[in-house]
Amino acid sequence: GSSVEHGTTGYHDADGALQLMMPYTDGQTNSVQVAWNPDASNVVFIHNHPRGTACSSTDVVKLIEFREKYDSSLRSVYVVTAINIYVLYVYKRQGYDYYNARLYAIAYLLEKHNTGIAILSQSGTDSYFHQHKTVAGKEITSLPVQVITYKCK
Repeated sequence: GSSVEHGTTGYHDADGALQLMMPYTDGQTNSVQVAWNPDASNVVFIHNHPRGTACSSTDVVKLIEFREKYDSSLRSVYVVTAINIYVLYVYKRQGYDYYNARLYAIAYLLEKHNTGIAILSQSGTDSYFHQHKTVAGKEITSLPVQVITYKCK
């Protein structure tokens, strides 16, 4: 019910049980920083969206950044609203480095939500630009639950 964003990080303690850090906030309505437990295996970041929006592109990009920069054990981000809970879940995938994962995550969001925006790139050996796309069916069919994304308004 808060109008500001709060977050907490879940981690496995020495016995393997999932523990949650105390919730924290920066006092902002649309952002919150992640606080890590440096002595533990951080596996989940949970935060609210006070305005009721679903996962944002920032949530996707930050999940990728967190795995790369802070804690490669991070597996998911939960976004909690007054009505819904959304999960960004990391599953095992070969062949993606930090740069490609970020690029394809953004390309997927742009394409999925029919924004009319595309990411084009040209390599040093190509004489033309190509559009970055993802094959959603192949990428998400191995997940344990059906994945549905919602366009944030």
